[in-house]
Amino acid sequence: MKFLIVILVAIGISTLFYWNEYRPSQIKRVCYKESITAAQQKFISNGPSNWIAAGSDKTPKEVYDEEVSKGSYNNSDYDSYYSKCLTKNGI
Repeated sequence: MKFLIVILVAIGISTLFYWNEYRPSQIKRVCYKESITAAQQKFISNGPSNWIAAGSDKTPKEVYDEEVSKGSYNNSDYDSYYSKCLTKNGI
């Protein structure tokens, strides 16, 4: 009887650990990667803007190409994709 109680407690603790610690960390990891990729794709699809830094001798296209090669993205797009992904996955 004591053995059965120990097994049930161990299963309960394992389930709580999975549900409250491991599962959310895995979901956050996946959402982080997906959100960065989606935000970068949106940044690329928007194309170059006419904005360039004051005093820059680069064209908007050169600035855009440089930013794309660095993997840039808009933080607001990332935040939006990340929160949607977390919600979709139950966090």
